Amino acid sequence: MSPDACPCTFAPLRPHRRGACLLAIAATVLAVAIVALGAPAAAAGVALPLPAAPDAGNLGTNLGGVNYYDGVVPFADLTDQAGDWVPQREGEPWGWGDPLTLRRDGWPAALAPGQFATAVLADVRYPSGTYEVTWSGRGTFDVNGTVFGAATGDGAATGGRGTVALDGTSIALLNIRATDPSDPVRDIDVRAPGEAPGATFRAAYLRQLAPYRVLRFMDWQRTNSTLADAPRTFTCGNRTLPGSQSQGTTAGASVERMVELANVMHADPWFTIPHEADPGWIACHARIVAASLAPGLTPRYEFANETWNPVFRAFHDLTAEAVSAHLGGGDDYLGLQLRVGERHAAAMAVVGSEFASAGRGFVRVLAGQAANAWVLEQRLAAEGALAATDEIAIAPYLGIPGVSPFDPEAARIIARWSEAELFAALARAQSQEVDGWIAAHVALAAAKGRRLVSYEGGQHLAGDSGNDALTALFTAANRASGMGVAYATYLDRWRDATGNSLFMHFTDVGPASRWGSWGALEFPEQGTSPKYDALKAFAGTDDVGVQPPDPGGSEYVAIEPARVVDTRASAGGDGPVRGGAGGVRTMSLAIGPDGSPGGVPEGATAVVYNVTVPTPGAGGHLRIGPGGAPVPPTSVLNFRPGESIANCLTSKIGAARTISVYASAEVDVIIDVLGYYLPAAQRSPPAEAGRDPAASTRRFTATAPRRAYDAALAADGLLPPGADRLVSVTAGLDGSTPLVPAGAGAVAYNLTVVRPGGVGHLRTMPGDVTDSPSSAINWTAPDEVIANALVTRLDGQGRLKVSNRSGSAVRFLVDVVGYYSDHGGLFHPMAPTRAIDTREASAQRAGPLLPGGRLSVDSRLTAAPPGAMAIAYNLAAVRTATAGHLRTLPAGAELPDASALNWPGPGYTRANGLQTAISPTGALEVHNGSAAPVDVIVDVAGYFG
Repeated sequence: MSPDACPCTFAPLRPHRRGACLLAIAATVLAVAIVALGAPAAAAGVALPLPAAPDAGNLGTNLGGVNYYDGVVPFADLTDQAGDWVPQREGEPWGWGDPLTLRRDGWPAALAPGQFATAVLADVRYPSGTYEVTWSGRGTFDVNGTVFGAATGDGAATGGRGTVALDGTSIALLNIRATDPSDPVRDIDVRAPGEAPGATFRAAYLRQLAPYRVLRFMDWQRTNSTLADAPRTFTCGNRTLPGSQSQGTTAGASVERMVELANVMHADPWFTIPHEADPGWIACHARIVAASLAPGLTPRYEFANETWNPVFRAFHDLTAEAVSAHLGGGDDYLGLQLRVGERHAAAMAVVGSEFASAGRGFVRVLAGQAANAWVLEQRLAAEGALAATDEIAIAPYLGIPGVSPFDPEAARIIARWSEAELFAALARAQSQEVDGWIAAHVALAAAKGRRLVSYEGGQHLAGDSGNDALTALFTAANRASGMGVAYATYLDRWRDATGNSLFMHFTDVGPASRWGSWGALEFPEQGTSPKYDALKAFAGTDDVGVQPPDPGGSEYVAIEPARVVDTRASAGGDGPVRGGAGGVRTMSLAIGPDGSPGGVPEGATAVVYNVTVPTPGAGGHLRIGPGGAPVPPTSVLNFRPGESIANCLTSKIGAARTISVYASAEVDVIIDVLGYYLPAAQRSPPAEAGRDPAASTRRFTATAPRRAYDAALAADGLLPPGADRLVSVTAGLDGSTPLVPAGAGAVAYNLTVVRPGGVGHLRTMPGDVTDSPSSAINWTAPDEVIANALVTRLDGQGRLKVSNRSGSAVRFLVDVVGYYSDHGGLFHPMAPTRAIDTREASAQRAGPLLPGGRLSVDSRLTAAPPGAMAIAYNLAAVRTATAGHLRTLPAGAELPDASALNWPGPGYTRANGLQTAISPTGALEVHNGSAAPVDVIVDVAGYFG
């Protein structure tokens, strides 16, 4: 028995998009691997029951590789996909430098005189725009000529941040020119436009993964290699780390990053063990997965990939092992199958030991060749193989029957076909080849008591890479509606034949090229294609484990503060809102108290506004919701007798641009609109009388809270009574660290007043505005520390203005938490939704947050879907026992210096409307900075993504 042969061609520096290129001579023999599921033996860990097939299609996907050249760009930081370092020397040709000395994490440890190191970050179809650049260490580097860093040595600054504009149609290069051996330049982060600080994956990349239940990481792991590649070894000691300089090197991505993606998408991971991996590597990998994969997820493990395929080194190395062990009785190809079965059983035993120790289960996959069921029969006959197998797997690709497009003469004939003739050939392949392959393996699985799945599948239109006409035909067919029809039939036939076993498409994203059009999408932002749409229809929207963010979303329009509601009789208002039962009033945000326009225009989806309760006669709270809908049970502002207090909120808006306001006690209400959100398709604000001509639609980028200003440290000192002060938010306190990039239209920040010494308020406005009628923060006690989160339009120099309307000099702080620019996340508003209330027992937390404690509010509670970068929410501290503060941060991030909410003493209930970055898993963390327990409430108003 001899293998089929196939002249599969690889491009230099650009490996074939389908690592499992099939081999064929006269007839196209398309290989498919399908996996069968059974209950693992005790040695494999916890026994797993055979899962019932879902009603919708059981769909997974292979993932396109992590590299700089395919345009997939899965990571928010471009350096995560960078190629290996190229040693360079000034004045010499590319790559002629001496070998580099690298640290364990892959960053250059030192550079010789005249030497520098280059890494390609991207060279095709990556996001264009302004990238945020941060780094640690001392030295000098550049990204496409934009220089960062400074001199080396003990006196030089360490670390920093900046920006660089990149054109996604041209190559992006990182060059390290100088580095301090005692503190090397490292951890360079070149963050794509609009991606949240600390986010691992790009939002668009996560969105396109939503239909898939299982993710196969073969190409992320660099499982495949050819005889043209240098021999490799995989040990625990040389594996890629999550903090390594790149996840895109020849060692493959780190297992931690793969598990993180599986957890974010709540999808089962499928790992392929390289045949060069030693037992230590396998044990290390399994130990990490067992410890860190989210509960409810079950991993699959498969030994190597397409070991029947002579294109790959594994075929040759394992055949040599079989010959050395005298397997197969002189039949080398039979010996290969037996050796694969033995290696599979040995690898699964190592994985099983680690999972048994962790009390978890996993699925063991043994793959074969779709066109030849004999391959899996022999592998299952190897010693220990059947007992170590839960699923058998094939790759039933749909191609052209009877001829091979890899044969130049056949390719010339096929290239003259019409699309209709090509799709007719695919239909013949379905009935003449694919249906039979599947049936043979269904029978084998039944005979062995295992379950059949696919490890890859989809169309297989690839051939002579030198035939441009053939490439054009295959590319056009992949983009044509006929391919969607072919996929629908193909997937339905698979489901019917297997009882809806798992189907793994190859692949999620990849460009069309002369080596094939393997991606369901050609780039993550594409969103739709005939193949992708057919796969989504097969999966069924009701059964997709994780839904992508709403494809709509809104952009922010920052305006000068506009007073639209003032119920005080002295201001000509309608009088206070009645308290208690019947105390609900519908308020329009479209016009001001005097009837003039200037508030929220038609089509707005949400509004950002400051709500103030001036000198209430009794204590109580406000609840606010969209007009025309029931008022939600979540309070947004709590007040005490005689205490003027404000809170800046982001709210979904109701019919006729209204909100409904409920007051628990009779109270006056003032509302000042700071901006509003318009659907992203509406690219500019409506031209209405009184509208700010400088307003422009913007998207939000959340940042780690950073202090931009402290009046106590400023040259001008505390802000005198009646005085104004311009505050630049483009740099931090040291004046050198950029906080908000040039061109940002508005800033999100926390304004804090520290022990003001009297009664009064501050006003904030754009730096180019003379005055504003709206108070931004109010205080009634001289020893208060009080904060309010705000959003303010910036002037052309990146400044806002703060005006002191009190009788005392005031110390105030400005802590930047984000900004609005042409790049960033769209806002998706929702009715106020309570994420957590520590006063109520829950599965996540019961009881107050202890001093110094951290409360994690995960994505199930924040309602943040995969790809969300930040949330808008109201944070409240309830039943305070002593003075203190709360801080908020993305779960797992470093604790910020800036507080998010302050209270002056016992007995307070204080709230603040905030916008905060969340972790890649959609989680927010709240830290109690007080000396006593405090109850915490989080009410979510929407998300950015």
